[in-house]
Amino acid sequence: MPEPGFTLIIHPGLGPGSVSEVPESSLGQHYAAGWRLLQEGDVPEPVPEPEPEPVTRAQVAKASKGDK
Repeated sequence: MPEPGFTLIIHPGLGPGSVSEVPESSLGQHYAAGWRLLQEGDVPEPVPEPEPEPVTRAQVAKASKGDK
């Protein structure tokens, strides 16, 4: 929740994380630059990092020997 006198805006063209808290008095400049008010549901879901590939026993044995 933004502080009093501030609001949350989003820039759709900048991708995830393009949310900013700005003073309400600066909305005119932000609108001109393509920003818009953040509405509920506008925040994109974070993309989870992919699971790492499983390590094989052979890779563990090789790593424990110090081989590359």
